[in-house]
Amino acid sequence: MPTRLAARKALRFIARRLTSAPQRMRDWRNPTYLALATDAPAIVFDSRPLPLAPLLGGAHQIAALAELYLQHRFDLLGSGWVQVRHGITCAGMEGGYYPAGGGVTPAGRDQWLREHLNPANVPESERIWRLLTPGYVPIDWQLDFKSGYRWSERTWYLDVRYGRDHGADIKLPWELARMQHLMQFAWAYALASNHTNGFYPPARYAREFRDQVLDFIATNPPRFGVNWACTMEVAIRAANWVTAYGLLRAAGASFDPEFERLLARSLHEHGRHIVGNLESEPDRRTNHYLSDLAGLAFVAAALEGCAASDSWLELAARELIAEVAHQFNTDGSNFEASTSYHRLSAEIVVCSTALLLGLSKRRKQAPNRSGAGAPTQGIQPTSAEGARCSRIISFPDWYFARVARMEQFTRDLTKPNGQIAQVGDNDNGRFLKAAPAYCLVTGAWRENQLDHRHLGAAIRALFAQCSTARDITALDGLLVTLLVRGAHPVCAGARPNQITARKVGGAADWSRLSCEAQAAGHRQQQRLVFAGADLRAGLTLAGYPQFGIYTFRSRRLFLAVRCGAIGQDGHGGHAHNDQLAIELTIDGVDLIADPGTYVYTAAPGLRNRYRSADMHFVPRIAGKEPAALNQGLFRLGRDPRAQCLFFGAAGFVGRHFGYGFALYRMIAIEAQAIRIVDYATDRRGRDLVTQTPAQYRASVAMLGFSPGYGERQPGHALPGKRRDCSIYATLARGK
Repeated sequence: MPTRLAARKALRFIARRLTSAPQRMRDWRNPTYLALATDAPAIVFDSRPLPLAPLLGGAHQIAALAELYLQHRFDLLGSGWVQVRHGITCAGMEGGYYPAGGGVTPAGRDQWLREHLNPANVPESERIWRLLTPGYVPIDWQLDFKSGYRWSERTWYLDVRYGRDHGADIKLPWELARMQHLMQFAWAYALASNHTNGFYPPARYAREFRDQVLDFIATNPPRFGVNWACTMEVAIRAANWVTAYGLLRAAGASFDPEFERLLARSLHEHGRHIVGNLESEPDRRTNHYLSDLAGLAFVAAALEGCAASDSWLELAARELIAEVAHQFNTDGSNFEASTSYHRLSAEIVVCSTALLLGLSKRRKQAPNRSGAGAPTQGIQPTSAEGARCSRIISFPDWYFARVARMEQFTRDLTKPNGQIAQVGDNDNGRFLKAAPAYCLVTGAWRENQLDHRHLGAAIRALFAQCSTARDITALDGLLVTLLVRGAHPVCAGARPNQITARKVGGAADWSRLSCEAQAAGHRQQQRLVFAGADLRAGLTLAGYPQFGIYTFRSRRLFLAVRCGAIGQDGHGGHAHNDQLAIELTIDGVDLIADPGTYVYTAAPGLRNRYRSADMHFVPRIAGKEPAALNQGLFRLGRDPRAQCLFFGAAGFVGRHFGYGFALYRMIAIEAQAIRIVDYATDRRGRDLVTQTPAQYRASVAMLGFSPGYGERQPGHALPGKRRDCSIYATLARGK
């Protein structure tokens, strides 16, 4: 890392250590659990019964996943299905292997708590643990169950360190502790109550939900351990607790008063933690801050009797609107330069918007704590008196238009096989997983991380548009419908097709650029021939200049070209060195595809290889990168300043300056061929290197295609032929 950047980070670290020292000392000496008052606020839930029709369509998948989760088996970030408990032996990660620790038996849990937790929290933790069902086997919430590395419950949250031990990936315990699997217990409870075949008695699922939540509360005291280190993770967990609890109650489940008091208290602790640790910097706000706001909204909506909940709602609504304006471009695309992070951020926006719209009229009127006559964006007083007394949570028209365009962006970037074109990082990030896209592969359930079609179902449900989905993605629409509670917005003026670019330049520009490409002294040219019908038949275009992606789609062709900003206001935290890269699909078969991300801090060398120019189908200068990769794992050193010069039915021309001079790529779409010309007008372009598709696939195969975070398929450059991975197709084949 450059000296200046390293020094800046070191100074921030020292300042944080100094300012947090008093709080660390207080937390070590005193219990961090809040006092459990007898008048603790109750959790609000929607008591309407769940409709069974969408659930019946996915009953087979729901039953199978719920069964695995009852056994505490989880398949996260490429782990495969692992039973996560104390003392297990893990497989290791890229040569990083850590031996198993001691196991824990339920009978000896109290002794284990005294040995592993800070002493001040032990009495309350032991009391909570004794409320669990006898014989319950605890989950190890601190374990990276791929490498075997384990963090400590005694570590104060700001002292948690990661990225220093080879193979150890903090995202594994974080992902597990999001507890996004709990929603499957709610669906299973509803189906079991309807006497659907293949399910246990409904009480089994409600009991497991209760036990897992109490297990987490007892063994993860507030502000201690790995699962309080990142506010985003705290927020997503709280939102999933609220949602799963509400769905279970709506399905008819009931819980004992002590559990409900503990859950409400823990949600209050989550809310306080989020407010005190918002991930917002003056010059950098990302999906983390968006997650913080959404989690705070879910907590505040659930704790109606909490004194702070109204102010939390006001903060969440106001900042949510501001962040949608900041983090989503006017065409609906996300500013992080990643199609997978677009999915995550759009999910956050859709679910939290539905939640806020569905609040009661009283909850939408939050007390004005910032003084009279100072309306904030998106929270508008209805009158002068209203400005003094309360504010109405409302959304401007442009907000809903932008949300509608989020769905259009995902639709335009979805290939004929139903999978998204990978651009930038993919860490499998989700907010609420109503119905993960699973399919049976050699008898095991595998999640398809590149299937983003559920996002469209959720956004359409927000606007009360009837879903035409015939697969389990209908559950995402059902969840949004339950959250919005009939308060669907009218998307006035939203015309997604009018805001995306359909053309850049004219015929004269194409002729001029074609002549320039042919005259360039330093150029590489290849013509990819595809016999059969005209590739241009039925051709449609969709361009997103603010994101930096341009697509061509016809009956036979899908072509996406990456050319634009590196995202995150120039930080490039989730961008790759992929300027002028393409994804190409012919007749439903991927011929050129982005290799993915694979991993972050667990293997820094592989992290940089996957985001390097060498791993993308781009024109490049051998041995050099267009943007430096030594600025940290979540930063690109400079913006290559990519620019689209022509985009039309004839093809595409773009350039970037990442190597210090203009490097061009021209793509011409012909009747039965794709012609690619890479060239430079500067003599420094003499070292220009371009791969053929076959060479590119071979280089990707050597490292391994990564269809999702933590997954790598050595020897398989691309997913291969089109395969329908929906649960309905699986069932139709009788598997």
